[in-house]
Amino acid sequence: MVDSVVCTLGTTIRKAGSQEAFRRVDHDYPLAVARLARQHDARAFTLNSATGADPCSRFFYNQVKGEVEKAIRGVGFPSLTIVPPALIGGDRDEFRPAEFAAMRLLRLADPLLPRRYRVVSHEWIARTLLEAAVTGPPGEHLIESEAISTWHGRDARA
Repeated sequence: MVDSVVCTLGTTIRKAGSQEAFRRVDHDYPLAVARLARQHDARAFTLNSATGADPCSRFFYNQVKGEVEKAIRGVGFPSLTIVPPALIGGDRDEFRPAEFAAMRLLRLADPLLPRRYRVVSHEWIARTLLEAAVTGPPGEHLIESEAISTWHGRDARA
């Protein structure tokens, strides 16, 4: 029996090589893990998603993220927590020029931005996901980016 599952699986379209491969990694695999976990009586599932996830989005990335959220909601976990951070802060093993530029720009604009769009530390995202998995609060929970960045009253910006 599996008690709780944390799913942080994801990639970029560029790294995946195609939209189809991206969908497989960001939609099909997390959904397969969710279904398998539920078949083995997992009571809690936590998913790292993305701000702007919406199955009706005109942007492919946000559309896929929204579709997987919707599909996992239908799996029937007693406890489901979705954490859709804005831009994830932290060091990368690879250089992503667009993300690097966005990170720089967002850091400069940080005091002017609503908390929902600020860079969030990868450590705090992980802590939020793990806490939700361990505590397994009943029902469905969406922990938006601004809630992550002030988790336990601390400033968790990267």
